[in-house]
Amino acid sequence: MDAEVRVVICAIPPAAEFVLPQWLIKDAEDEEGNEAGALSPPSNKPIVYDVSYIPYWTKLISQAEEAGLDVVRGSEILWEQGVGQFELWTGRMAPYKVMREMVNRRTSPKYEGSSSDKKKRSKSKSAK
Repeated sequence: MDAEVRVVICAIPPAAEFVLPQWLIKDAEDEEGNEAGALSPPSNKPIVYDVSYIPYWTKLISQAEEAGLDVVRGSEILWEQGVGQFELWTGRMAPYKVMREMVNRRTSPKYEGSSSDKKKRSKSKSAK
């Protein structure tokens, strides 16, 4: 029986350094070799969900992106979950952009060490 892997969900700590088995990546890469316009079965590329949001780059995310797989980072899951909870609890529309920005500030390398975050951290340390 042939089985198709459509989704990979990783909920283990990044320290485990989980990566996809090579056969799964090879199957996804082989499918890209189809001629343009040729009829082919549904994509054999799984979507990779890595629930970890720190560090931003896990071995799994790096491997999946290099193989051309679609990925959903833990930070995306975190803010979408927060939006849903906010709206459920308050009955109001969530400030999506603000929530996304705050999650990104705490999880994305491009936000690490931004000047506003450094000021906040130094103020909180001096207040203790």
